[in-house]
Amino acid sequence: MNTPTGTLWTVVGTLVLSMALSACGGGGDGGGGSTPAAGPQVVVSGAVQAPGGQVAMFREATIWQQMIGVWLSEAMATVSGVSPVPDGTPVQLVRINDAGNVVAMLASTTVSGGRYSFNLTSLGLTLSGNLVIRVANPATGVQMRAFAVGTSVNVDPTSEAAVRLVLEQIVLIPGTTLTQFTVSELSDISAAVSQLATVQQIAAGLNFESTVMTIKNAVSAEAELTAFLTAAAGNGQTTEGPGDVGNYFPFEQGNTWRYQGTVSLTGTPTVNFLDSRSITGTKVIGGVTTTVIHEENHNNIGAAEEDYEVKDTRGTILYGNNDSSDFITPQLVPLRGVHFPLVEGVVVELVNKVGLNSDLDLDGDGQPDGHDALTDVG
Repeated sequence: MNTPTGTLWTVVGTLVLSMALSACGGGGDGGGGSTPAAGPQVVVSGAVQAPGGQVAMFREATIWQQMIGVWLSEAMATVSGVSPVPDGTPVQLVRINDAGNVVAMLASTTVSGGRYSFNLTSLGLTLSGNLVIRVANPATGVQMRAFAVGTSVNVDPTSEAAVRLVLEQIVLIPGTTLTQFTVSELSDISAAVSQLATVQQIAAGLNFESTVMTIKNAVSAEAELTAFLTAAAGNGQTTEGPGDVGNYFPFEQGNTWRYQGTVSLTGTPTVNFLDSRSITGTKVIGGVTTTVIHEENHNNIGAAEEDYEVKDTRGTILYGNNDSSDFITPQLVPLRGVHFPLVEGVVVELVNKVGLNSDLDLDGDGQPDGHDALTDVG
């Protein structure tokens, strides 16, 4: 059988499954009268990288800064040939209009150790589509921008390409405004552009502008990604997605993946295990034609299982399996298992439901126990 390499299913993954029994009766919320805890702080931070010194013009970096820069470049760069801008480079938090022009300067900081950081909570701000991180070289007019639509936002040629692609949609589609792009859509656009640059191993060009154009040209050749850009320009959250950029989850018949997983159940030691998954056919579930994925050692139980999944432009969807003893999955499906685009290092919550039905009486009170289910993958 065909055994593709480089797919996410060949990468070591972590599956954390936490199940807790809940009493059949209801519970209180702890009553009133207490002072609510302060909400979480929303801090936007990330690396700032550019093709050698083309955005910021500052003093020559020290030997220690150069060493740190090499490490950061290798660890974070989605485009080869870029490196962290020097410490002390100004970084602005701004609002832009539909033409991309700055309409308000909200805060400023400087790069330290190749990174910047803004505490939006302390500034009285929230994540927004017209909120942008900006680094500019006043001597050359070159600027790098990134939408501040997440807590981890790198500023580099890929983020600038994403900003330009969105602004171009506003020009191309009459009546479109920046406010029509949701925070989620802008986050997915930025991540998909970055992922594409990584997959295609795009290298920095002779200058910053040529690098951005190379990335934009690569995006224009991706039909699902360009369709997502157009769909995102509509009102509200689009039901489309950028697709499986890089084909990390190929559903072609005969594909096989072998990987190592980890299972951690509450109150038990973490266990590592080996498993394999193969595409073996199709099956209609509830009127939907799904792909059959045969798994040899599901969750390290030593038995084979078939999962029935569908891949669309937004990710993968689980429609069930052939395990007759599994009383949880039927209460959850259809379940979105993978979200496109893929974002390295981000843990995605797949399931968080309470009060699921069960035929089990684990506490011996003569009544079926309810249970809660939490599943993260990252």
